[in-house]
Amino acid sequence: MKTQKTKSFKGLKMLLTALICFTLNFSSAFSQTVTPGWHFVNPSPAPYNNYQNIYSTYFFNNNTGYIAGERGLVHRTTDGGKVWHKIPMPVTSTLYKIIFTDNSTGYIFGNNGNILKTVNGGYNWTLLTSGTTQTIRNAYFVAPNIIYAVGGSAGANSLILKSTNDGASWSTQTSPASQNLNSVHFINANTGIASGNNGTIVRTTNGGANWTLRASGTTVNLNGVAFRDNAYGFAVGESSTLLFSTDAGLNWGIQTGVSGSFKIIKFKDATEGYLGGPGGQYRTINGGGTWIQINMTLYPNDISFPVSGNNYYCAGNLSNRGIAYSSNGGANWTPIDRIELGGVNLNELQFTSVNSGFALGSNTYLYNTTNGGFNWNYAGIASVNSFTINGSRGCAVGNNGYIGLSSNGGNSWTGQTFGTINYYGVSFSSSVNGIIVGNAGSVLVTTNGGANWNVRTSGTTQTLRKVKMLSDQIAIAIGDNGTAIKSTDGGNEWFDLTTGTSFNLKDIHFTDGNTGFVSGNGGTLIKTTNAGSTWTTVSTGVSNSLNSIDFRNSTGMIVGNSGTILISTNSGTSWLLQNGITEINLNGVSMPSDNIWYITGDSATVLRTTTSGNLTGINYSNFFNIPDKFTLSQNYPNPFNPATKIKFDIKEPGLVKLTVYDLLGRAVATLLNENLTAGSYEKGFDGSKLTSGVYFYKLEAGDYTEVRKMTLVK
Repeated sequence: MKTQKTKSFKGLKMLLTALICFTLNFSSAFSQTVTPGWHFVNPSPAPYNNYQNIYSTYFFNNNTGYIAGERGLVHRTTDGGKVWHKIPMPVTSTLYKIIFTDNSTGYIFGNNGNILKTVNGGYNWTLLTSGTTQTIRNAYFVAPNIIYAVGGSAGANSLILKSTNDGASWSTQTSPASQNLNSVHFINANTGIASGNNGTIVRTTNGGANWTLRASGTTVNLNGVAFRDNAYGFAVGESSTLLFSTDAGLNWGIQTGVSGSFKIIKFKDATEGYLGGPGGQYRTINGGGTWIQINMTLYPNDISFPVSGNNYYCAGNLSNRGIAYSSNGGANWTPIDRIELGGVNLNELQFTSVNSGFALGSNTYLYNTTNGGFNWNYAGIASVNSFTINGSRGCAVGNNGYIGLSSNGGNSWTGQTFGTINYYGVSFSSSVNGIIVGNAGSVLVTTNGGANWNVRTSGTTQTLRKVKMLSDQIAIAIGDNGTAIKSTDGGNEWFDLTTGTSFNLKDIHFTDGNTGFVSGNGGTLIKTTNAGSTWTTVSTGVSNSLNSIDFRNSTGMIVGNSGTILISTNSGTSWLLQNGITEINLNGVSMPSDNIWYITGDSATVLRTTTSGNLTGINYSNFFNIPDKFTLSQNYPNPFNPATKIKFDIKEPGLVKLTVYDLLGRAVATLLNENLTAGSYEKGFDGSKLTSGVYFYKLEAGDYTEVRKMTLVK
């Protein structure tokens, strides 16, 4: 274990020394996102309005791997694909190929001649000078320092690049072809073959000094080329094209018996290989002599065989938006994407504990999770527009008078129909008292847990979207065109409220019996401090629809369209916009604990934070310039009374713990015990409850430990 200690730490009692030097073992699924603190737990790995094509994947082992694709997408997983961490990239154009030459050094190739390199296992990427603006579609690592890359662009000859110094510089090879090249494979240091459009195959036998055209016998686009050994190889392409060569690519013949528009062919060894694309995926275990059709669950663009571990991974296209894996040698494949939700929009969200919650889909299905949103299952109830879980009592409402009831916290449901009205909102103040609202100002009231419902007159014909019961007697309902109504007798009679807005209102939340917030279209946010009698407008600084509100103590969150996330840390007095997490519409928010929060949105998006979005006293100061080492700075001010700040740098994402100890080695405060992304942080410490004296603060991050001394003077 790497341990750093300040000089002032010498001489501490043996108890504290032993405490500082212990080894911390942990297992966690950390998260890295564009804006710190949030990660996508569903869907994976594409978090934007339109799912990006994933063109390439590389896995080191069963757990750690990367994908690359459209709009500069690069994601990393350390748990076999359960959670994907978005890596910030200096480009936003499409990336087609990712390769690693060892555990530290990797390259990514893409549009506009972009070549990116990492030397720290993929945590940071720098843009290299390629000398071209043409698209680079594929690359092959031949030997230490030597890399080939191929591509091309419209109106340009085929592109072949070579680097002999680990990518520091690239030279353009002369290609005899006039078509874009899509794939390249080297049999040895000298002999290589590249395939491309219009049946193009070029070959070199002198390390790229010269390339010659070879007859392929076809004019279809050839998208992949691979060799199982030094002589026997294949090229694949559109229109069920499968070519073979038995003489190291000198001559080519046509092999039949397969069907599909093939994008990739790759061999694990001399006998086992895979080819696939739209219309067909195949596997061979006899070196390509015969091909057996399989279902890879997506149309593969790339396949990765980890250096260690027995899982295989394939990356796919937009319609399947993802990545799949095989744990039995490629015979069967399982999509990693959370397919339980498909691509439905998630419109409401409620977590009943830190790991268990419910989400409502635009297909009117209710889903539940018990593992923090990583997996979702059908909750056994459909035709739902809104729901609430209040202890063991659950109620869901939908179109055509549908009402669903649960007496066990949503584990099972029974349905009933009351009239033909479409219902959109429901709230219970207890296990027996509830109100439902819907079309044309409709209101239903129950006082026996939903066994019976009574129609009440609301006094409005506007559609009511949400209702909130503040007590058994007081309730407020909101709806279209700025409508808000209030009841003080359990929903039997209602009167209008003046909201000061004509926008449609979407959600309502009260932090206590008097203070509440309502959000709506056009960035609308209004606040009451007298149980709805009067409302004032709160500035949000946005014009997007604000769809959902939740509070945890004095911290509030509002989510809305186009990725809008607003945070308040002063009980809703002011709101801060969090940028860069996603562009997708966000529809639901739930804050089941002080640190763990969830957001749902369109296209089955589920976001999760375990660090309160990094708002729990942590100042995230630098994300794009990730530190190259762990450091713990001296607190400032020091001495202090009673508050001070502690800065630290995290080199790699993972579990981070910051603890304060007294002179006897007793932990007096745990300032941090969360998963953090790589970056620079600042954490405040309040010593108002401690006595004056010397204290020590200790930072633990993986194998790194450092301790510093601080002095509290009162």
